[in-house]
Amino acid sequence: MRAVAATLSMLVVVLMLAQPVLAGKSSNMVTLVDAEHDLMKYNANFIYYGLGVCQPWPVNSPVQTAEYLDMEGASIEKQRDTFVLTLTMYCDDLLADVEMPIGGEQNPQIAWTHYLVNLDDGSDYLIGVWWDGSKMSPLDLCPDLKWEMTAADTITMWIDEDVMGDPSSIAWSPGVLLDVAPVWLPTFGGWWWVDMPDNYFGGDSGYYFWPA
Repeated sequence: MRAVAATLSMLVVVLMLAQPVLAGKSSNMVTLVDAEHDLMKYNANFIYYGLGVCQPWPVNSPVQTAEYLDMEGASIEKQRDTFVLTLTMYCDDLLADVEMPIGGEQNPQIAWTHYLVNLDDGSDYLIGVWWDGSKMSPLDLCPDLKWEMTAADTITMWIDEDVMGDPSSIAWSPGVLLDVAPVWLPTFGGWWWVDMPDNYFGGDSGYYFWPA
C-alpha cells in the first residue's frame, strides 16, 4: 500500500496547477454520485506508465456484478477539526454481501478508499479499510483510522485535520481497490482499481476539490 500511495503522489504538482479558483461562498461538503454497473480494470501502475485506458472484466467474472465493489456515492465534509468521509455501495448490506471475489484465501483483498492531497503543501494520504475474508480493518497506512458502518451500505471514516496538516483545500478521489495477487507477492501486477469516479479518464483526471 505504501507503493500505491507513492505512485499517487506523483499527481500532486499537476493537481495543484489544476485546482480551480473558488468564487463566492464555498461549500463545506462535497458529494459525488457514481454510476451503477461500471466496474472496470484500472491497473494500479497506471501513473507510472501514463495509462488512462482500462478494460472490462470478463463477463463470467465474479467481479463484474459485485455490488459491494460498486460505488453509489461518496462525500467529504469538515466538521470542526475533523474530516468526515463516506463511501456508499450499490448493495443492501455490505458486511453480509461481501465475499472474496477471486479465490478463498484469507488475506487483505478488497479496500474501500479515499485518496486525499493537501494542496497547501502537496502531501498525500490514502485512507481506507481492508476486507480480508472475515473482517474489516484499516489499511496499514492508517492503522489508527476511526471508521464504522453508519448504514448497511455505507462506510464512514474520520480523520483529524492535524493528521493532514490542517489543509485549506484538498484534492479528493474515492475508489475501490482489488488485489488478486497473493498478499506476499511484491508486485502490483494483480492490483486493480475496480471502481473510480465517473469522470475518471486516467492520469490526473477525475479529482474533486474540497471546499467546492
